[in-house]
Amino acid sequence: ANTGTRLATTTVSNTGNSPIDVALSGTGVGTIAVGNQHYATSTFNYAACSVCGFLSGAATHAGLSVPKVTASTTPSTSNIYWGIAIPIPTASGIQSGTNYFEAGAP
Repeated sequence: ANTGTRLATTTVSNTGNSPIDVALSGTGVGTIAVGNQHYATSTFNYAACSVCGFLSGAATHAGLSVPKVTASTTPSTSNIYWGIAIPIPTASGIQSGTNYFEAGAP
């Protein structure tokens, strides 16, 4: 089973004076392979996503361009959307993993 169009959202904030992109990497989620996590800079349907990246253990640029700050009190923001597929059968219980976000030049 997968998330379909029910996506999680991560908001990336930039408070600096240069635009940024983020490089994404991660680990598996318990017994669920890391590549079952898909991401994109726009909403998507997991089963039919042609613009999705597949999370892996190697840092990969997300293609996100968060502009530099134009007002000192308001950060610039952009979203990354996430979906996941859970293989059947997967034992019930807590599954945990880690996703990494590394800021860099777009």
